[in-house]
Amino acid sequence: MILRRILNRFQSSVQGALQKVVQVVAHGTEPSSDSLPLSTAADLARSRPQLIAENLLLRHQLVVLNCSVKRPRLTRLDRV
Repeated sequence: MILRRILNRFQSSVQGALQKVVQVVAHGTEPSSDSLPLSTAADLARSRPQLIAENLLLRHQLVVLNCSVKRPRLTRLDRV
């Protein structure tokens, strides 16, 4: 009974933390509505760890896309 309560609290804490991480990542990766010069200036001011994190997220999106989209089969007419 006590162990179940502890596990439930732990589970809710982990879920809350994961939701916060998802919110932070979603907010940090959404496109800016600023003008192009302002966005460019903001990108130049970003730190190396921020750029590496963004690069990692973009690479992960490409991996997921490549895994979820099947290559079309070529027919004889395509090969002509």
